[in-house]
Amino acid sequence: MQALPSRNIANGPMDAAPHMRLSRVSLVFPTGTKALTDVDLVVEHGQFVAIVGPSGCGKSTLLRVIAGLETASSGTVDAPTRGVAFVFQDANLLPWRTIRANVALPLELAGDHTAGARVEDALRRVGLDGFFDQYPHELSGGMRMRASLARALVTRPRVMLLDEPFGALDEITRYRLQDDLLTLHAELGFTALFVTHSVFEAAYLADRVVVMSGRPGRVVGDLPIHLDRPRSASLRTDPAFGPVVQSVTDVLRAELT
Repeated sequence: MQALPSRNIANGPMDAAPHMRLSRVSLVFPTGTKALTDVDLVVEHGQFVAIVGPSGCGKSTLLRVIAGLETASSGTVDAPTRGVAFVFQDANLLPWRTIRANVALPLELAGDHTAGARVEDALRRVGLDGFFDQYPHELSGGMRMRASLARALVTRPRVMLLDEPFGALDEITRYRLQDDLLTLHAELGFTALFVTHSVFEAAYLADRVVVMSGRPGRVVGDLPIHLDRPRSASLRTDPAFGPVVQSVTDVLRAELT
């Protein structure tokens, strides 16, 4: 008999317990497609964890399970149910609202219509000072993604779930946003789970890189990234960086072959 899934609520203050713990989490869609199987994952408070794996392996589904947007078929998910922000692959800004109004939307939906200073602070943190009253079509793709990050940050999240947010951007813009995300993580101390197809990006950003198998996704590698923080752009060409990227690549290549 299949075990019933369970989800425990963890909204209390930070303590010695992990921020989230997944135990033997599996998910089968109503169509019969097996997306995840026996996923075990522990994430500590304030950690930055990157998740890589083949296309279709369930990386995004795993984030959605953690966020409570999908329900596991079996296993246990211990994760916060409040203070969680989700940044999707697309900025998903409402075209008829200004950037300021888009960023304010989560607060409005929560009934807070007086948090203008928080909105402007979030926009400044992501480098959009001076663009408050522009509309999405007036901004570049990178600037729209900055606005999406600001919309997440304005809720003051304890957990940031990021599903390939920089995947569609050009390399220079992607590098800039990676550096900005590192700065925000250092300043605000949120726990981050970041899905990416780029091993290079995963190693640059994360404290740990979790490697998933092909579908149904399971964890086949969990590699600590022994690179000092704070990290800067010079790390990308540092001789110490290449072997770290290679170690993750080796685990991923072994799974693909």
